[in-house]
Amino acid sequence: MAALTKEFLASDAWRQEANALGEKLDYPLWSDDQLRSSVKTTLAEAPPHLDIAQGVWVFGYGSLIWNPLLDFDLKRPAVVRGYRRRFCLKTRFGRGSPEKPGLVLALDEGGQTEGRAFRVRPHNLEHELFLLWRREMLSGSYRPLWLEGEIDGQSTPLLSFVIDTNCGRYTGAICPKQKLHMLLTGEGMLGTSFEYFTQTLASLRDEGIVCDYLEQLEGQLHSARETTDAQQGHSGRP
Repeated sequence: MAALTKEFLASDAWRQEANALGEKLDYPLWSDDQLRSSVKTTLAEAPPHLDIAQGVWVFGYGSLIWNPLLDFDLKRPAVVRGYRRRFCLKTRFGRGSPEKPGLVLALDEGGQTEGRAFRVRPHNLEHELFLLWRREMLSGSYRPLWLEGEIDGQSTPLLSFVIDTNCGRYTGAICPKQKLHMLLTGEGMLGTSFEYFTQTLASLRDEGIVCDYLEQLEGQLHSARETTDAQQGHSGRP
């Protein structure tokens, strides 16, 4: 099992592991040129009132909270409105595999999300964002967007990643039972989807963030595991 570190991203091992899956991956990966172009385009589309010379705030709502892998100088509680934290992205590498696809978080439309904002200073901004893009945008499943967020009561542009609902891995139409199944069985080179879920929920609690969606999902996953265990016991399987 691999660990997601800055060294792992810098060495491009992330892409190499995904490429090793070949046709089983079933979707193309972005090249470094595409990633760099997306970074430059995103910075060029920054709100006019944003002074990039003061740094860029990156909004974390999932694994970025407990494993940011960013060179940042400030971390603050932040809220974005109009988007909600959801397990709505199917993955075949990382927290899933072609044989055991999993689910990871994305921001989907609706509601609001409390998370943490990390300020990346300008002196190494493009390099830091390039590694962030290698982490989040390698399969092109997200849309990098400037969201109007709130930090310390002040309206602040936050850079974040919103689900691309047109990508084939968006699971908005998948029934809840299928999602629970993928969360319980998904497993890849970085570990399981269930571990990803528990780490995220634990980190939110540690940060004092209450996420009703994840709290309710914990109960549903617990019930689904009990049902599966009972069925396996009834069938005589170990």
